[in-house]
Amino acid sequence: MWQTERFERKFPLPEGVENQALALLRAYVSPDPEHPQGVINSAYFDTPELESYLDALNGDYRKRKIRARWYGEPPYDDGVDLYVERKSKRGFTSSKARVPYRVAGTALRDEAIGQIMANLQIQPLLQSLGDSTTTWLRPIIHIRYVRYRFIDPSAGTPISLDLSIRSRLLDNSLGVSPGWLVLRNAVIEVKGNMTSLPPCLRALRRQMPVWTSFSKYTRCLDSHLERPGSVAGRTAL
Repeated sequence: MWQTERFERKFPLPEGVENQALALLRAYVSPDPEHPQGVINSAYFDTPELESYLDALNGDYRKRKIRARWYGEPPYDDGVDLYVERKSKRGFTSSKARVPYRVAGTALRDEAIGQIMANLQIQPLLQSLGDSTTTWLRPIIHIRYVRYRFIDPSAGTPISLDLSIRSRLLDNSLGVSPGWLVLRNAVIEVKGNMTSLPPCLRALRRQMPVWTSFSKYTRCLDSHLERPGSVAGRTAL
């Protein structure tokens, strides 16, 4: 089991400035020496009443999310490590605990993700993290994005830029949105003691909203729950 607590802030970028943000980061801060770039997948679980989604939507001070996370895009190697994670938040302070679960890479195809997650023994894995919840959890949505990771050398602050955020429903009872939907937002995430936008990105300040608790899970699920045919905030693949 791996667990950590951290202070984090997220800054959603308006459409059209993500390339400028990436260029500024590359020019003024250092790429992460271990994982400078990669694809991240998360399958989010929720209760039948979508309690985690509603907590985030309502801006509750205490929130919890359960997800399975893995890295890369198909086709995968023979074995892939999934990480079942419990992420808890109190305001802008978050803690995350995770436990690995090995799956056959050849089975981890996009069209099979829903069934794999439905068959995942999520409760025993959560219990190994000290989570005693008995509420039934079901897989809701699969989110995939590209993450660029940087380190601010002046303070050692981790900074990431998430691009090409797209999602597909795993629970067909929630809506009729076909296939993958792409969010038009990119997201800057800063971890550590920095309480404002990193200095290298302050040229973008007027184009960006204020510090927020932006949630990919909530934004992506919102895009699928919109009125069928609406294109506000999303692009269909």
